[in-house]
Amino acid sequence: MTFRKRLLLLQLLTVVLTTLLLGGGSHLLVVSALEDLQGRHLVHLAREGAQVISSVLQERARQMEGLDMSSFHQRYDDQPSEKHFLKYFRELPVEFPAVSLLDEEGREIVKLVKGQANLDYSNYQYEPVVQRSRRQPNSLQVGIKVQDPQFGWPSVRLAYTYVSNSGDDFLGTLLLTLPLADFEQRLVRVAQDDDISLSLLSGERELLTFNRHEMAFQTLPFISAQTARRHQFFGTDLVLLSQPVVDSDWQVMASVPWQVYRTEIRRIRLLSLGVGLLVTLLGAFCAWKLATLLTRNIDQLIEFAERVGQGDYRHQLPLNSSKEFNRLNHAFNQMVIDLDSHRRSRDSFQKIIETVMDPLIVTDREGLIVQVNQAVLELLHCDPAQINHRPLADFFPEAPSVLRRSQFAAGLLCGPVSNLETHIRGCQGRDVAILFSSSPCGEESQEFGVVCILKDITELLAVRDSREKALILAEESRRRIDVLLRSVPDGLVVTDLQGNIQLINDPAERMLGADVESQVLGIARQLLEETGAIGRTVDIPLAQGAGGQIRVVQAHASEIYDRKDQVRGLVMLLRDVSLERSMDQMKNEFISTAAHELRTPLTAILGYSELMLEPTNQDRFSKEEQRDFLQEILERAETLARLIDDLLSISRMESGQPLALEVSNADITGLVTRVVQQFRLTAQGYRFDLELTGDKVVLALDSGRIQQVLENLLNNAVKYSSKKEPILIRGRRVEGQYTLSVEDQGIGMLPEQVEQIFEKFYRVDYSNTKTSGLGIGMSIVKQIVDGHGGRITVSSTIDVGTRVELSLPLPGSTGV
Repeated sequence: MTFRKRLLLLQLLTVVLTTLLLGGGSHLLVVSALEDLQGRHLVHLAREGAQVISSVLQERARQMEGLDMSSFHQRYDDQPSEKHFLKYFRELPVEFPAVSLLDEEGREIVKLVKGQANLDYSNYQYEPVVQRSRRQPNSLQVGIKVQDPQFGWPSVRLAYTYVSNSGDDFLGTLLLTLPLADFEQRLVRVAQDDDISLSLLSGERELLTFNRHEMAFQTLPFISAQTARRHQFFGTDLVLLSQPVVDSDWQVMASVPWQVYRTEIRRIRLLSLGVGLLVTLLGAFCAWKLATLLTRNIDQLIEFAERVGQGDYRHQLPLNSSKEFNRLNHAFNQMVIDLDSHRRSRDSFQKIIETVMDPLIVTDREGLIVQVNQAVLELLHCDPAQINHRPLADFFPEAPSVLRRSQFAAGLLCGPVSNLETHIRGCQGRDVAILFSSSPCGEESQEFGVVCILKDITELLAVRDSREKALILAEESRRRIDVLLRSVPDGLVVTDLQGNIQLINDPAERMLGADVESQVLGIARQLLEETGAIGRTVDIPLAQGAGGQIRVVQAHASEIYDRKDQVRGLVMLLRDVSLERSMDQMKNEFISTAAHELRTPLTAILGYSELMLEPTNQDRFSKEEQRDFLQEILERAETLARLIDDLLSISRMESGQPLALEVSNADITGLVTRVVQQFRLTAQGYRFDLELTGDKVVLALDSGRIQQVLENLLNNAVKYSSKKEPILIRGRRVEGQYTLSVEDQGIGMLPEQVEQIFEKFYRVDYSNTKTSGLGIGMSIVKQIVDGHGGRITVSSTIDVGTRVELSLPLPGSTGV
């Protein structure tokens, strides 16, 4: 097979494969995009239909809410007539074919059919929509009647039970009727497509409307999803999806026949096949033309290459009518000109080498010496015949890796080598110390070798050896001083007057963190700028870390003098006193908080006492008011007593003494019930849900301390949650333990706050809450639970809530 035929066959195969790959890929992309668009269209129609149905129900709900049933009930009591009802609610008979007003037992007391009174009363006590309306008053309830006895067509029933704001007075129940066909017509208007239909589904998957009326009120044999799915529906192959109707359990279902759904895809496939066939034919024709053009000029190029190989640099290829081959012929012609220029440059380069005074060696790509100058012959005491065409590495007794033949191309050819110190061996066996430098010669893509320069450094090495010995002695002295300074336990830093670090030990580096230089510069500037700071101890705050954590460093600086008594730098001793300063701040905050917490109940006690002891007020207040004052004084005194008891407990804990417990058998369920009942009375507006499993549970515990624990946990739940959400208290037996949990749905805590919740004097800080306390409640709670051999855990999520769970051992168990 000729070259032209092979080229033509290869191009045809390339065209066919390219057409198949591009055509198949584009077909898959277009089909996938089309299916996605069709699915999105169905979702859009179903969602729009659901919004229309939802808006109708919401409009009816607003209409029902706007009726002044309270005034109507006050005026006509429980037995109004149809005349009174029509007078008061004129718009209802116009919009609804049937309107009924029901009493508290569900019996009709007013009935209007098409705006006219109807005395054929019915009892709707067991009607599902009426029952739901009674259970959820002041809200619209929707139901379906498959065959309305009054009209003979399917209808939608709307029930709305009115009660007073307090929930005590029943004002009546309105039962309104709308034709189901109204909702079906709205969906038909939304669809506006003969192929796609919208249907209404009930919460029990019952078809309320469908384009085939014989299937209405049939139950779907499958669950309709919110994405397009293919189903066999009553003998029909359909693509279905549904969207929920807001404020209702209804759904709007969009359906389209499977054959219609796939019609566009079949068209795309036929179009892709036709386009692919056309592209293949055009590509084959272009391949034939290109093969013919390429092979026409091959013989001419072969003849030209043979003449250039024989040294004829004057011959040039002619230019023809083909633009591409004109560029190729021009490139060949330029190549011949460049070869001739290169030959002339090589001759000039040989003359330049002879004029260089330093020893110069030129090697080829394999590391073989191709040319040297007279200085090399004198340095090595060799004849040209002993050097030329020998590996350069043979002249080095211990050749560096870049000079070895195996590494030559990867070393010297890849980049220049500058002042490499090594030894070279002459032809008489004498080693000479030299500095070796080299650089690749030629263009990056066509290096023909390496140019090497040698310098004799025998005398320079002798001078360097003596200098290195002096440097070794100086470095040894510096190392000894450095060891002494680094052994100091505190942080030690030596700087110049600009704050640049001259010496720093490991404790100082650990203390100052990653940004050592800027930290030292800031400390030095502060000490130098502050009058009198040199020679005394100064506290300096430093910000560290991405979060800007503040650390307090205690710095003591002394000046460094030279021989002329000039200040040259600073010696600084640094000590981290962050913990001490934090403890001082915490102590001050605790004293301030404790004083405030003690003053608040004490102020109330003094105020009420002075008010009652004032002679002029003896007859001013009644006995009930005086009893209220005494009750307030008692409650404040109890608060004061609890605070003092907490302070005494913390004092005993600080001194290492355990909390005193008076353990006896007690009913934990009764104790929890009493505490929760107490909070239901005192925390007005909060809801406490109590769930205790099992009967009476007797544990060995200190009832007063456990009550203190429960009160603390419930107080925290009340502080950090709103009145809208319940506080849940659970108690149950779990694997030899009795577990109590208090769970709220409040503002929650961050993970770092949960970790510190049991620390003494720690209070969770929220800018949007008004809470008080000493920050010792949870610490005492943990001590009490630990004293009973129990365990307490806290889990919390911000803006979700907090759950505190404690476990106490049951009698006969080994505890936690």
